[in-house]
Amino acid sequence: MKTLAENLTQYAAYHRDRRNIATHFAGVPMIVFAIVLALSTWAFAVGTVPITLAAVVCVAASLYYFRLDLLFGAVMAATLLVMCAIASEVTHRLSVPAALGLAAAIFVVGWALQFLGHRYEGVKPAFYDDAKQLLIGPLFVCAEVLFALGAKGPLQRYVEERVGPTVPRRDGRALPLGPDPLPDPLPRERENLRAPLPDPLPGPLPRERENLRDPLPGPLPRERENLRCPLPDERETTQ
Repeated sequence: MKTLAENLTQYAAYHRDRRNIATHFAGVPMIVFAIVLALSTWAFAVGTVPITLAAVVCVAASLYYFRLDLLFGAVMAATLLVMCAIASEVTHRLSVPAALGLAAAIFVVGWALQFLGHRYEGVKPAFYDDAKQLLIGPLFVCAEVLFALGAKGPLQRYVEERVGPTVPRRDGRALPLGPDPLPDPLPRERENLRAPLPDPLPGPLPRERENLRDPLPGPLPRERENLRCPLPDERETTQ
């Protein structure tokens, strides 16, 4: 089983655009509550205690989240408990068809927000590649809240080191994302700009360039030796 960090990293790779994340803050809770509300319309008795299908599913999901991380498990269990309480109140006030209709409407609006966010992101939703990511969506929203509160710093660094930080606009750019507005990997011409410049005089220099480096190679010719001889004293020539 994947760790919490691995699951969040995989999910975060599809969610780096802050506009997409904002839609998920509304869409994911709406989808989860719609499912809880719909499942709350079915109940069975354990002895004299009625148990809803929503309660069973929420307990199972909470156990999975606890297995990944105690803090995340506690937050998710508390959130699901509140949703179950609200759904129970709604099902007591509405008929089953009305409750299911309300759940369907919330579900549709929640998914509409999700797909709007992924239009901003420029990439498909994570569950297209892995259906298990549907369980990680609520954890991702929980993680973003904890990160904003300064909790789970090492986990946040782990995710961002692998998929980059969140950005105002992604628009389908490749990962990892960073301050550079261009996609990564960089185009070949930009790679060349980053590469160190070659040695302007690579390898052993040609013979003519070697000569340039030694202005007087070898023994000097006779005429050059004469140039180096001291001039005779002018007084001797006048005599």
